[in-house]
Amino acid sequence: MLSRGPRFKDPVLINNNRECIFESEEKIYLIDLEKRRMGKITDGTRYILLTPEYRKAEEFVRQLESPFTKSVRLFL
Repeated sequence: MLSRGPRFKDPVLINNNRECIFESEEKIYLIDLEKRRMGKITDGTRYILLTPEYRKAEEFVRQLESPFTKSVRLFL
């Protein structure tokens, strides 16, 4: 029987095409293309990458948070 080998799902180039993030066998990996190195980021599937607009909104909410405003996240 032939081995199928690892399956790379949903590869995405990031960081000006210097890195690639992908899913394989229920783990998320990152490849540094320039240094030719690869490492597991975490166990899991179906990762997302945040757009610059969302990152700005997330930082705004983080700045609002204090012991008195933790409930702000419930409405976003």
